[in-house]
Amino acid sequence: MNYTWGGLDVSMDHRGEHRLGIDRTIMNLVRNMNAHVPLRRSLKELLRERRPYVTGRDGRRQYISRDELELISEIMPIEEWGRIRLPILLEMTTEFEETALWVRGDNECRVVQRILGTRKSGKKIVLYLPEIQRLRRRLPTTTQYAFYTHLNH
Repeated sequence: MNYTWGGLDVSMDHRGEHRLGIDRTIMNLVRNMNAHVPLRRSLKELLRERRPYVTGRDGRRQYISRDELELISEIMPIEEWGRIRLPILLEMTTEFEETALWVRGDNECRVVQRILGTRKSGKKIVLYLPEIQRLRRRLPTTTQYAFYTHLNH
């Protein structure tokens, strides 16, 4: 059986061992690309801190702007402060042919909609390059890129 990977045709033995090795390699690459992605914390928790920060999986602290936290707190009802997790993840995937990404979560999508002044709704929304740029200009420390891949067998 043959398949294409990175523009190359790859032959696979009857057990699929080549594919499994490539899948492992891709997953390790994505994991390494996401080493900076922090463990997310609630808005409520971050607002309590004098110098709010999140910690990346690589152990590095990423400080969050108090101004951005206050902007988000003005958008979100106080009873939702414990439910919204920051930073908002901007999920880059290979499923789009153009520069686009996903934002997931009711509260996260609500914040993004308000910041961008859009009418997109739902628990999962797509953002395209101009929207991504506007969002990152307004919320540079409370948004974070993360990379995702889906391996099909």
